[in-house]
Amino acid sequence: MDKNVKKLKHKIYGDSVISWVFAFDSFINALTRFLSYANNGHSEKTLREAGFCTLAFIVLTLIGFILHEVKTSSRPFTKKLVWEMRILGVTLAAGAFLPDLLCLIMGLINNNTSEVTLFSADSGAGIIFICGIVTEIFSEIFVYGNQLQDDNDLIA
Repeated sequence: MDKNVKKLKHKIYGDSVISWVFAFDSFINALTRFLSYANNGHSEKTLREAGFCTLAFIVLTLIGFILHEVKTSSRPFTKKLVWEMRILGVTLAAGAFLPDLLCLIMGLINNNTSEVTLFSADSGAGIIFICGIVTEIFSEIFVYGNQLQDDNDLIA
């Protein structure tokens, strides 16, 4: 195995471990905030934080799977990787609404009449949504890379 490839695999392994550690931390934080919301009054801020932690857990888990796929396949442009990138983009774009949606649903369940907007400017949802769209665009670049890699494999 080429020295540079081996070095890259070690870096990807390190990145995937970091991703899994942060995913676990996000899961614990989400669980803690959901329990805090349930036990210590119904704070909209706590529920919103729980939504963001849940989104972070899902996204970091997907990133861990993506890095694992790159490490095991030794090919950056596989169909599975393209599929995982698309799921990541959709998750980010749709997940941008998760904290506000949680507040809206819990407000309706608790008969709370506070106004909650889906996509409030101060929640950071816009930035997360844009990151999702950008990830979707990159996944299309990976589709093209996959096609080029398949063509290259046929030639070689």
